[in-house]
Amino acid sequence: MRRIISLGGLLLGFALLLSSCSKDKKLERRLVGSWNVVKSSNEQQTTKGTLSIVAEFTGDCTFNKDKTGSCNLNGTIKIDGTLANNQQINFSMPFAGTYTIQEWDIKDDKLYITYDDNTVEVYLVAEGSKDKFVLEPVEGESEIRTTITAPDGTIIDIILMYRMELTRQ
Repeated sequence: MRRIISLGGLLLGFALLLSSCSKDKKLERRLVGSWNVVKSSNEQQTTKGTLSIVAEFTGDCTFNKDKTGSCNLNGTIKIDGTLANNQQINFSMPFAGTYTIQEWDIKDDKLYITYDDNTVEVYLVAEGSKDKFVLEPVEGESEIRTTITAPDGTIIDIILMYRMELTRQ
């Protein structure tokens, strides 16, 4: 009887492993192609004071079958609030960039994107249909750290986590 239970548990574990792998492969096949992108950050705070930082980008990304690709994005980063020295700050800065994707992969319902500067973004695949992907940031894995220089020369260190929505072109 113990052998039957053991064998049943082993088969169930193997079936779960296969279904997980096949789901990731299905998502990978669906992701290959060209997509319109809307990428936006959650509102973030910084240690330089009480600042609201929001980034919004649009553009397009291509995910190739060989797991390389590219993204062309443009948009704005908006900063509003009070610096630690009580100075009020409110500005927007335009942003545009083209990024080469060295490698992308989907594992355990997460999309890993490694760019040419070795920056890695990690997203939870919340939706992955043939026409739409909704990618949510993963706490502890998706933070993008960067610095911004305010118009007065103040350097602000920020951490952004992005949500990305892709729609098929």
